[in-house]
Amino acid sequence: MKKIITTFVTAIALAVVALTPANAASAPRILSLNASQAGGTISINGTAETHMLAAAISVYAADDTTNALTVETASVNNGVFSHDIALAAGNYKVCAANYDGGDQFCIDLTTATTEEVTNTTEEESTTAGSPETGYNKASDGSAATTDNTWMIVAAVAVVLIGATTIVLARRHARAQAKQAKK
Repeated sequence: MKKIITTFVTAIALAVVALTPANAASAPRILSLNASQAGGTISINGTAETHMLAAAISVYAADDTTNALTVETASVNNGVFSHDIALAAGNYKVCAANYDGGDQFCIDLTTATTEEVTNTTEEESTTAGSPETGYNKASDGSAATTDNTWMIVAAVAVVLIGATTIVLARRHARAQAKQAKK
């Protein structure tokens, strides 16, 4: 009986370790974000931690930061990314984040019909899924479930199944012990 319990506890521990994402707490993040205007094209560039593969760039109207006007992808090479977007004159909020999720880094952007542009770099990044950015939201406005959430749910299910198996094994052993006494 103890061998069965030890085997199940070991299996549960291994499953939890295997299903828990190694990088959940340390996803690469954006370090800086800038924008400049040349004619009608906005060049967005920035720096990221070197192990980031791609950046998701979201552009919002300054007065409506829940619905992205456009979402683009830029590859990150040696910690640097850049991407050009055509935008009409106006006020925008430009955000970038790790393509795999994580904190967003946002700047306010004002484009003009001339080659003037202003931007303000925020010192703090905005958490993904926050109401300000609308990033990581489902189409109905609720928070989208990430892959990490499903892994955690799977790990909890494995633990519950293992615990149930242990309880049933103990009951079975007790029933056999009672039968042996008769």
